[in-house]
Amino acid sequence: MTTIVADVLGIAPERVVDSARPGELENWDSVRHVHLIMRLEKQYGVSFDYAEMTRLTSVGDIRSALREKGADTGVARDGETGGRSGGESGAEPAARAENGNV
Repeated sequence: MTTIVADVLGIAPERVVDSARPGELENWDSVRHVHLIMRLEKQYGVSFDYAEMTRLTSVGDIRSALREKGADTGVARDGETGGRSGGESGAEPAARAENGNV
């Protein structure tokens, strides 16, 4: 995921941290946001509706939303896990949550 975000925004991968938001990354405008979401949808085989897209206001939000849809996005870069790490399958966290073991 980090590589895609960096590529779409034209920034160094080191700048792609979960706390990063559009106002903090100079190239992250509304057009690139849509382009970013489209690239991520294609890469991970998921789909976001308009309401979901508008709630994705940070790299961490995007990572969490992808994970909720079962995508393995790798480990977060600034210590915020945003969900599971890259080693779990999509079913494991959901099963733990259903059993109250988050």
